[in-house]
Amino acid sequence: METKRGQSSTETLVMVGFIAAFSLPIIMLLYGATNTNGDELSLSQARVDVQNIADVANELYAQGAPSNRVILVNYPSSLQNITIRQGTNAKATGEIVFTLNTTKGNTQIVANTFFPDVLDAPTKHLDDERRSAGAITINSGLHVINLTATNITVGGEQRIAVLISYVNNTG
Repeated sequence: METKRGQSSTETLVMVGFIAAFSLPIIMLLYGATNTNGDELSLSQARVDVQNIADVANELYAQGAPSNRVILVNYPSSLQNITIRQGTNAKATGEIVFTLNTTKGNTQIVANTFFPDVLDAPTKHLDDERRSAGAITINSGLHVINLTATNITVGGEQRIAVLISYVNNTG
């Protein structure tokens, strides 16, 4: 009788082993696919947001000062910061760069403007040496952003710049 109880316990352990052997790889595969889809969704959202900001900035630059526009963007949770890079001269383009933290490390999404002078409103200056407005740290969620075209003077030259200011975080 005792051998039958032992045989039943062994058979149960073997069954659990087979179930685990087949289930664990499937679970790991699904977990990896879920993380990849989350990264793809965040990257896609960031592409839409950064391009929207750049397109509106380009539109305001073309319209000239004192053009103004308010937009709503939804920053993904993996967004680390936003960097605004100025062009090196009057003919260069500016850049708006989103840095996201993904499963593969930091990823940058870049959108170019047709003009060099895109400024974040808290900075409101151009450093003639570095020509960089710096980085803005932003929380994820919905944000209302105000973009304003304004006249600036750089090295004695009158130019149009677009100021980006964050009205609020609605998320």
